[in-house]
Amino acid sequence: SFGRPSLTNDLGADWVGFWGRAGYNAGGIAYGIFDGPLGAPVQYVLSGTPVSTPDAPATIYAPSVYFTKFPDPVFGDPILDPSLSVKRGPWAVTAPVKPSIALSSGGSSSQGIWAGVGTKHRQVALRNEVITPSPRYTVASSVTPFFTPPSFAANTKIQSFTNLQMTPNGTLFFTAKLTSSGKATDSLWRYQFDLAGYNGSSSPVPPLLVIAVGETVEPDHNNLIGLIGTVTGIEALGVATDITASHGRVDATNSSIPIRYQILATNTKTYDVVAEVSPSGLVMTRMITEQSTLFYPALSYADGGLSFMGPDLAAHAKIVSTLTLLDTTPWSIPAGTKYRIANTNAPVFRPQSTNFAPDKLGLGTPFRYQGLFGGSPFSSTVSGYAGDPRVSIAFRASTDATANNVGIYSDANAPSMIMREVARKGTAPAGLSTSQYATFFNLSNMDGKGPLYEASFTGIPSGYGLWGCDPHAGNFPKGDPQLLIQKGVSTANAGGTYPTITSFQCLQPVSGSIGQRRAWTYKLNGPLMRPVLMKASFDGTLGITTGIVTATY
Repeated sequence: SFGRPSLTNDLGADWVGFWGRAGYNAGGIAYGIFDGPLGAPVQYVLSGTPVSTPDAPATIYAPSVYFTKFPDPVFGDPILDPSLSVKRGPWAVTAPVKPSIALSSGGSSSQGIWAGVGTKHRQVALRNEVITPSPRYTVASSVTPFFTPPSFAANTKIQSFTNLQMTPNGTLFFTAKLTSSGKATDSLWRYQFDLAGYNGSSSPVPPLLVIAVGETVEPDHNNLIGLIGTVTGIEALGVATDITASHGRVDATNSSIPIRYQILATNTKTYDVVAEVSPSGLVMTRMITEQSTLFYPALSYADGGLSFMGPDLAAHAKIVSTLTLLDTTPWSIPAGTKYRIANTNAPVFRPQSTNFAPDKLGLGTPFRYQGLFGGSPFSSTVSGYAGDPRVSIAFRASTDATANNVGIYSDANAPSMIMREVARKGTAPAGLSTSQYATFFNLSNMDGKGPLYEASFTGIPSGYGLWGCDPHAGNFPKGDPQLLIQKGVSTANAGGTYPTITSFQCLQPVSGSIGQRRAWTYKLNGPLMRPVLMKASFDGTLGITTGIVTATY
């Protein structure tokens, strides 16, 4: 069988990383991590492999501690290993081991995070390990916020790992639950991949605690002088992003990621903050609610902001997020909470709750975005690079139409800031003229192309499919969706036709790494036609049950 594949970038050759299992020894099961060109993967590590310490890739625990299996790893783009004169992909995985590793602080651990390149790997962190965070930003200035580490008790440990995400150049971020005296708190960590270290020529660099619940922070000294508060919640690595979790919310070029966190300020008010974690680990405020009249004049609303949803960072771009606003004058429609999409490149030029939504061609009878999905007319927003300095957005929204009022909207393949309807419930999907869209499930925004989404459909036939948009399409109206793959049909390659697809996994979140982008990769100078990668299950004809499938468009 296979795990979920990941498509990475090699400047002109597409690489895939995936894990699989095969017959091992006397009929047992082996798990492995593989990487390399499609059709010719290279084995990196198998279950039963000795586990490395944090000291160097060549140093292993003794007596022998070994990996027992691998869940889905995360991958970065292949890099040149001078010691081998070949390119190898950085990777990381949260894996169980046997026997347990004895900890210097007492107790033991049977699970940890390991990062590597090729066959070399190094321990990053262990469950049950006592943490010793050090101060990072302790001096307030006009350009640098301060973060004071929370007053963790001496026995504070990593209770569990919740999510991994690796940027294209191999920077690893992970979230973990910390526990002390039975109380658990959330935290975000960063581990910088170091090829020299993996070749044994540098000292190990421990992971950096980026932000944790309980910290005292000054989120923006320059604009909100004196605003200090305690972190009460963290949203990072795709958490709480409804149908858009696996879009991959990392910048494709500089290893920064967007996060959202909340603080309870000393003035007793609660603030929602959208920030960017820089390549060095610095947490830089980009948008903040409540005091919007003081912070970024373009975000000055008389009614103020309440919260953000799912911040996203596209290549060469600034953070985009959906902003929740109080419903007071001057707006009166719709009743209740209002929503707008904010962008730090050009704040709030995006749709708002009271905007008229266009139809598919920007013509016809307009309608208004309305509330749905817990009161919000918008899903979390996903952004995509659309050529400097333009950023496109895509989201699922409901409208005030009396029927079939849910659709996918985007400005990816239309004039800047003009939204167009990509797909709507009850209408015929591209490639299926006698069917109708029923439910939209997973949404991404492919850099340089546009919305990529999964949906179920009814009619003849009924089923489940994947659609993608392409502004360069020759056989379709530019930017309109194309049916890429569907359940219940067969796929073909140079060797003939494969059995019927019974299911596929392309944009669904992967447990333990829900925010990792796996299905597609951004190429700055790459070809216009690029593949989308997925795992597929087949009906068993000819003995084929599982495979890795690409749809290129």
